[in-house]
Amino acid sequence: MDFERILLEKLGDHKDRIRHVKGVYERALELGLIHGGDPFVLKQAALLHDLCKYDTIESQVEMIDDLELVKKYQDTKVVYHALAAAAYVKKVLGINDPKVIEAIQYHMWGKPDMNLETMIIVVSDYSEPNRHFKEAKIVYERALKDLKEAYLLSLQFTVEHLLKDNVTPHIEQLECIEYYKETK
Repeated sequence: MDFERILLEKLGDHKDRIRHVKGVYERALELGLIHGGDPFVLKQAALLHDLCKYDTIESQVEMIDDLELVKKYQDTKVVYHALAAAAYVKKVLGINDPKVIEAIQYHMWGKPDMNLETMIIVVSDYSEPNRHFKEAKIVYERALKDLKEAYLLSLQFTVEHLLKDNVTPHIEQLECIEYYKETK
């Protein structure tokens, strides 16, 4: 399956998003080599994680086709694109590898007890080479040595940013921070 062609067909009008996705792919392969991630899982998840980013909310909800998930994130609709992309790769592309699905579905902030590839995708999404804020560089440098610590830093930086903007973090973000602090 030609994942780059699928990416271009779905996001062709969004050059910055394509550059971002390719940056996530590059970073994920690099971190996968260091930390032992499956390169084929990382390739699929990295190139497909934002496929539904620019779909309408209605289209995303229709693709998700799980009212409980839709309801769970109704106050954080930005998550819909991740859920929709995971559903899309299953329904439309026929990809059923649970590691790929998990990495796509949880690429925004991960989850407790996630697989290695999911953590790599989350960290890569935050720290890909086209991210120019200082925290992305800090997370990347840490990821070269300690992936879990880099993941925690990315979440902590994200929560700090949300609070600074008077946005309440999703409870799952806070739960992930606590879970991974406890399992250090």
